[in-house]
Parts: sequence; structure tokens; C-alpha cells
Amino acid sequence: MLSYDFFLAHAGPDSSVAERLYEQLSAETRVFLDSRSLLPGDDWSLELPRAQRLSRVTVVLVSAGVDTAFYQREEIAAAIQLAREVGTGHRVVPVYLEPPSDNVPYGLRLKHGLVVSERCSLSEVADRLLDLHRRLAAGPHIAPAPSAVSAPPPARSRAELVGDLFHRDPVVSVSAAARLSGTGPMVVADVIAHFARVAGRSEIGTVVAFAVRTLLSRFPEQSAPLMVERVLDAHRAWHVAAPLTQCFSARHRSFGAGTLARHLHDWEPDVVRLSIESLGYMADETWAHSIVDLLEPSDDYRFGKFASYAVAACARMLVFQETSHQFMESWSLPVAFSDVERLLSAVSETSRGRGIVHDSLRPVLAKCQPRHADYLITSWLVSDDETRRALAAWSLGQMRLHRSLPRLTDLVRDPDESETVVSEAAYALANIAGADAVTVLNELLSAVGDDDRRAGTVRAALVRCVQDAPDDDRFARCVAGLLARPPQEVCFVYRAIGVRRDDRFADELHRGLNSTEWQVRGQCALALARVEGAGAQIVLRRAYAQAGAAQERALSALALLSLDQEPPGDPELRQLRTDLASDSPQYLRLVTDDILQTLSASRHPRAAAIAQAWTDVYAEGVDY
Repeated sequence: MLSYDFFLAHAGPDSSVAERLYEQLSAETRVFLDSRSLLPGDDWSLELPRAQRLSRVTVVLVSAGVDTAFYQREEIAAAIQLAREVGTGHRVVPVYLEPPSDNVPYGLRLKHGLVVSERCSLSEVADRLLDLHRRLAAGPHIAPAPSAVSAPPPARSRAELVGDLFHRDPVVSVSAAARLSGTGPMVVADVIAHFARVAGRSEIGTVVAFAVRTLLSRFPEQSAPLMVERVLDAHRAWHVAAPLTQCFSARHRSFGAGTLARHLHDWEPDVVRLSIESLGYMADETWAHSIVDLLEPSDDYRFGKFASYAVAACARMLVFQETSHQFMESWSLPVAFSDVERLLSAVSETSRGRGIVHDSLRPVLAKCQPRHADYLITSWLVSDDETRRALAAWSLGQMRLHRSLPRLTDLVRDPDESETVVSEAAYALANIAGADAVTVLNELLSAVGDDDRRAGTVRAALVRCVQDAPDDDRFARCVAGLLARPPQEVCFVYRAIGVRRDDRFADELHRGLNSTEWQVRGQCALALARVEGAGAQIVLRRAYAQAGAAQERALSALALLSLDQEPPGDPELRQLRTDLASDSPQYLRLVTDDILQTLSASRHPRAAAIAQAWTDVYAEGVDY
């Protein structure tokens, strides 16, 4: 039985807007708003998730404040998961308090939302939400066919669903996690046991780890002790414990962190390594200093055993630490950065240190948030340490932080800067993208003169954002120059032609279909669909039939899908799902953007479910 019609999720600075919306909705509906609905003495960490589960619709107020609103982001993730669960009928409605930007939280991009503007006031938004309530109350909403793709057959047993949880296709595994979460905490033991059976015999990749973590985080009190037990047995069954550590989350902290911390000085180095890693995934910064101290004073043995684990763990504690108040961030962020910096200093003193730092920190710092940016810009980006400058540039590029463009530009322009830092800064500019980034990279390409190495770096970055050239003439000049001296990933030049829908280069796209590089053929197929539309269907059907590599076949299928032509029918969509599951988590952001955008825009009844299943999985990766 639902207790609320609407659950309002908002950032702290938007509380007054939430209050006004509450007033306008509550006259006719049951609305949950924390400031109005919680009673003195309520445990908000329990009551808020419970209220959201018992609501028909989560209304997310989206503003610039969402980037630093930890608990609102948790509510957004919970809402998206509830919407996926079969039988809940839960809806998620974004309400944009300002024009939507590129920083819309993952999961909301595919949801039709409402925008507060001069033409649509908050009162009118409330009226539209009330109209939605009336329609939902009038009768059950019949979900379209995607539900048939996103859920296994209803008659599947719990054992079969546990097996589905370990499927590499998120359409299967994420749906299985949703169904299993409804069976209660008893399923945890079955999942951990199955994990032990399959680990080592098959890869526990990004998709499976995401699905298992999603499920186990629902039952932290029951799952943490079983997971900890596996970690403490790592010296006997490493193949089980090692992949399981990435399934810990902050929700497990209260039920397992203390036990693992007591084993940081265990005599078994395998136990110590995975205890460090697990504490990092739990983001329990309480133990950061203890982890740092493991390498001080360092010797070759301890360094070789623990360094990469310690660096990554402290970085995760920095990136995912919970800070809900500004005064807390004013001291906690510098302290967390200092722990990472101490490790960087210790590691940099060894000959192997630099490689370990890059391998361990890059995927973690990819998840930095705007609240980390000021420290990265003012401290790391101007540091005397080359490694910190490179990592700061990488992280700012992953954040796609436009205000860091001038600082990154200075690094690329500096003739004395190392090639490592220049490369990271140039790719960061490309990842931020936009007309400003294209202009800067073009200017840099003209200024490097005879420095072929730096010119190659800038050209390789430019190819990834050239579609954002400020006008058609400059776009044409950029494309001509890049095709004249093609960088390694020239396939993205053809992609840019398709994104711009520039038919001046149609002949180039047709020639590209005969390339000896499958990346070029795949991008040309999708670009032709965008440029020529249905007129290219015969050529595209042939390209699909002759595609070799999984990514080429996937892009060719997307090209046909965007035309609403056959194929792809059901067999082709099943093949597309297989191709995406084979290596899709490793795709670059530009490719995953194409996948999600094409599937989301398609009128094929099953395409949207595939896009929805992959959205959160892609969010687990990095952008380039």
C-alpha cells in the first residue's frame, strides 16, 4: 500500500522551492518532504528511504546544487532503481529549476522532465504533476514492451535469478538484482555462495559487479559479515575474495569496516591487501591514516605488497566521503587530500611508484566531483610534482569542468611542461568539449610549429571534440585538416560529420565504409544514417551484414535502428545486446553516448529498456 503520491528530493539550497511545491501539491495529494513530514526523533536515514519506497512518484528538483548534494544523489539513484523494479510502477520526474545542462545526473537524462521558466512557472509545474497524479490514479499505467526485455520470465526460480545476476548483459543482471531484492535478506547467502562458485571460472566484470553490489547494498547488515569472512580467507581463496571487494559500498561500513581495520597488520599479506581495498570501497576515511602508516617507513616488500592498494583506497575515501555541510568540507577535504598526498610522496620515492600511481589512481579520480575541483586547481595543478599535475588535469577533464579550461590551456601551451602532463591536459580539454575547447585546441595546433610530437597530441585531442566547432566553415576546415594528417582515432572525425549532419562530407563517409579499420567502418555507418537518413538504408544493410568486430556490428545496428528500418528486428536486437555485453563497458564515452542516444530516441519498443539498463553501468566507467 502506497503511503505517498509524491516524494520530493531536493538539494539543501533548494529547500524553499521544495516547500512551495509541497504547499501546492499537498492540497490534493499526499506528499513527503523531509522538513514537513519527519517527526522529532525520527531516524531520517531509515525514514527517508522508507518513504521513497512507499511513494508513487519521486520528483527530483534539479539545479546546480545537485552536484554537491550527497543525499539527494542517493535518492536519485534509489528512485531510478525503484523505477526499474518490476511491479513497483514507480515513476521519476525531473523538475529543472534552471535550463538543463550537460551535468544532468545519470539516470535522469532519459526521463521526460519539467522545466521551471518564464513560460512555465512553479505553479504550472505543480498543475502538471497533479494532472499526472490524476491519470495514474484513474487506472494502472501499462508499461510498453521494454519490460519484456528488462525482466526474466516471471516463472523463474530464485536459484535461476541468482544465476541471472551474474549475466554480462545488464538487461538480465540488473533486472535480476531488482527481483531478488524483493525476496528479502535470505537471498544474500545464496548470492555469496554463487559468487564463490563462479569466481575464477568467469570474469566478474563491470556489469556483474554493479548488479551484485546493487543487491548486496540493499541488505548491508546481512551481506557485510559474509563478505568480510571471504576477505579474511583471502590467503586460501584469493580468486573469490579479490573480485568481491568491489561489491562493498558505504552502506556496509557500519557492519564490516571495524573488523577489517583490525586486520591491517595481519600476518597474511593477502588479507591485508584486500582489507585495505575493501575499506576504500566502503569509503571509511576513519582508517585512512592507518593505511598510510602501512607504507611509512616503507621497505621494498611492504611497498610491493600494499602500495597500489593503499593509494587507490585513500583516493576512494577522498572521492566518496560523505560531507553534507559546508563547514565540514572546509576541513575534511584538505585532510583527505593530505592522506593521498602523503602516499604519493612515499610512492614517488621508488622507481616503480609513478606507474603504480597512474594505474591505481586514474579510474578512482575519474569520480571526483565539483567540490574537489578548487583544491585540484589551486594545489595539484600548480604543484611541483609532475604526477599531481597530470592527475589533476585528468580528473578535471573527467568532471568536464568548463571553468578549468584556462588552467588546462596554460599547461598545454607551456613549452617546458612534460609530455605526460601536456597529453593529460589536452585530452581533458577535449573531454570538456564545447566551442571554446575546439577553438583553444585549434590555436594550439597552429602554435606548436615543428614540434611533431606535441602537434600529434593536440590533433588526437581535437578529433574527440571537433563536432563542437563554433560554425560550419571552421568545422569544415578542421575536418579537412584532420583527414589530411589523420590521427590514430580518425574514426571520430567521421563520427563528428554525422553528429553535425554535414552532407558536404557524404562521399567521405561512403569511402570510409571500405576502410580496412573496423572502427572507421562502424562510425561511418552511423554517420551516414545521420546524414542521409533512409536514403542510405541499402548501403547500411550491407554494412551490417558484412560487419566483423562486435563494436562495428553494434554501430551498424544502431545506424539501422535510427532509420526505423528492418533489421534490426528482434534477432538483431538480441545480437546487439550480445555485442554490447561482449566488450561495451570498455568503450570510449563518445561511443557510449552514441549507444544511449540512439537507443533512447528509437521508436522500437525494446530499445529504451536496453538503454536504461546500460546507463548506470556506463556511469561506472570513465569518460575517455
